[in-house]
Parts: sequence; C-alpha cells; structure tokens
Amino acid sequence: MNAAAIRTALFSLMLSAQGSALAGDFACIPSEAFACKDRKVLDEIISYQNDPAAFSQATRTAVMYGFCKTLSGGQKVYIDARAIFAGLRQVHAPGELERYWVAAAQMSDDLEACAARKTEAAPASKPAQKIAAIPTQSAPIKSPPASPAEPVCDWKPVMSDQEIAACRK
Repeated sequence: MNAAAIRTALFSLMLSAQGSALAGDFACIPSEAFACKDRKVLDEIISYQNDPAAFSQATRTAVMYGFCKTLSGGQKVYIDARAIFAGLRQVHAPGELERYWVAAAQMSDDLEACAARKTEAAPASKPAQKIAAIPTQSAPIKSPPASPAEPVCDWKPVMSDQEIAACRK
C-alpha cells in the first residue's frame, strides 16, 4: 500500500469516526470540565498548559468573553462530533443548542455512576455559573477626564448599554 492510499484510509477513518455521533450517543461529565465553543480556542488554551500563569490568564479571558465555560460535574451531554487524534469531543447539553469542545479524557460513558456522583456532590444551593469565581480587578479602571468639567467614566468587566453610551460621550 502506498503513502497516498494510507493517508486516504486514515482520513476516511477519521471522517467516519467524527460523523458517527448519532442521536442518543451521549456521555457524562463526571467532574467539572473546561469546554470551548471553538476548537481552535481550546487548542490554543491547551498549548499554554506548561505555563501556569499564561494558562490561567487564557482560561479566565476565554470565560469572561463567553468563548468557553465550565461544564458541571454529573452533567449528561450528547456527543455531536469527535476529533479522535486530538482527543476532543464536541458536545451539547440536553435541550441546549450551543455546542462545546471538551477533552475526551474529561468524559465518561458510565452514566449511572456519573448521575450518582451528581446527586452526592450536589450542594443545597449551587451557584448557576462559575464565572463569578473568576478574579477581577480590585477597582474599576477609571479613564482620566479629558477636561475638568467632564465626568470620569468607570470601566467595569460587565456594563449596561447605558453605561457604555455614557462612557462614549
């Protein structure tokens, strides 16, 4: 078998594996897992894994801008696509349309054990999002006034449309 035939066979195997996710093909996230909407973003974040400071900054930034999120432990997800050689899966939660890429190593096929773990570990009142745990600056960034009569704009990580419009004036 020549090299071109081998490449073609591997490529067709990869495509068939990625397209094999059928309705009902699901898995479980046994403990919290980091997931991104765009595979390239996840690949870039993974590339920083040997530099803890850069990795931490990349994950915080990706979550802050909505590119990535933390999937909760015990969550059932449907598998939409597989990237076998990269060790990634594209998943979506039941009832949601948004798809996320997650490392296959952070998933499990044992749904009963995963569901039991979710009920064991579930606190009485769990926060809806992990985004609140991301450290932010201690004080909002203040832009210097252009003139003494102009009010100071308080830049915050999350701002309403009115606050943004007021800062643009």
